[in-house]
Amino acid sequence: MKRYIFTVYFILFSLAAVFCNESIVRRVDVSLLREATSPIFTKDAIVITLPPENAGRHEIFLVTDLDNWEKQYYFSTSLYGVYYCRLPYTGKSSFVYRLNINGFWTAPVNGASYTDNYGNQLTKVMIPDEVKYFNGSPRIEEINDRANTVKKVTFRVYAPQASAVNLLCSNANFSPFTYAMVKDSAGYWEISLPLSAGSYSYCYFVDNVRELDINNPNKTLAPGLGRMSAFRIN
Repeated sequence: MKRYIFTVYFILFSLAAVFCNESIVRRVDVSLLREATSPIFTKDAIVITLPPENAGRHEIFLVTDLDNWEKQYYFSTSLYGVYYCRLPYTGKSSFVYRLNINGFWTAPVNGASYTDNYGNQLTKVMIPDEVKYFNGSPRIEEINDRANTVKKVTFRVYAPQASAVNLLCSNANFSPFTYAMVKDSAGYWEISLPLSAGSYSYCYFVDNVRELDINNPNKTLAPGLGRMSAFRIN
């Protein structure tokens, strides 16, 4: 009996270990998923998965506080029977969701599930800091500007071994001394600027070596400097 209990405990512990390891990948073909995992963080979406069931599952959806519980996100199945659901990024560092299988609310095993004060079974998911670097570069965001003429533009570059990184931007005549970037614990250097509508070109100065933004496919030519990364604020 003790051996049986130990075996069951070991299996459950192993499953928990698998489901607790978050997966951060830029791209994944959800139609080819072979097994359910912990949430998968891709460039375009958060993927929630559920394992196939012998008894069959017909309709599965979830609701989440990512959109203030307003939408039902339905699951599809991969070629191998794994259920998956794609959720959007909204800038939150974590979110919770409720799962509904064939009309019944339940809590999946691949997440930190708990019961709230109203008796609802919820699953909480933490979004890794690294995923914010998936969403293009530079990142252009609205700010509290009454005239709506200025945007917050965030530049970022991954250079964990660098001792100094500077932004060279056309709005400062590509000066290597105007915009010193700040390094975070993950090895990313970042700086945010308030910029008005117009076209801009830029590059990074990584330990005195000029580098283009590999996460920005848009390029242009700057007189006397050659190719530069480029973006436009409308």
